[in-house]
Amino acid sequence: MSMREKLLGVEEAAEMLGRSENAVRRMVERRQLPFRKSGRRVLFLESELKAFIEALPGLSLDDVRERERAGV
Repeated sequence: MSMREKLLGVEEAAEMLGRSENAVRRMVERRQLPFRKSGRRVLFLESELKAFIEALPGLSLDDVRERERAGV
């Protein structure tokens, strides 16, 4: 992890993934998402979440964002 790597909290990760905060917490509990812990805080590397999204079958992250902008 480089010092320039952006860390996200649960709220930001949920927004990026299009899921609720509770859904993200459940995914962490099930070890379905890459995450880090700092004390009780759950943190995500933005680059790892992007890689996770890109690895999902279906639309790419860019496709999803483009559809959101278009209101689809």
